[in-house]
Amino acid sequence: MKAAAEATRVVLASSVDIASAAALRAELDTALAAGRPIELDAGDTGRVDGAALQLLAAFAAAARRRGLGLRWSRVHPNVAAGAALLGLAEALGVGGRADA
Repeated sequence: MKAAAEATRVVLASSVDIASAAALRAELDTALAAGRPIELDAGDTGRVDGAALQLLAAFAAAARRRGLGLRWSRVHPNVAAGAALLGLAEALGVGGRADA
């Protein structure tokens, strides 16, 4: 039996917005390049804007295309609400979940 690959963990900052999008993209690109399942932690991300959510949606799609598992360990309610408002909850895999 083959052991599951250890996940690459990406912890999102407390504020993720257009100003931090370039740095976040670099971190997400590194996670994709690792070729392992990916775990996102947005439990402390109280502020997120549309640009960041679009970036995360594109990242989730890229991870799926590469066959990498993508899961959220924690999702701040503001992230889940923003994703739902923009119609990105399903694309991000955060539909109906938020961790207090």
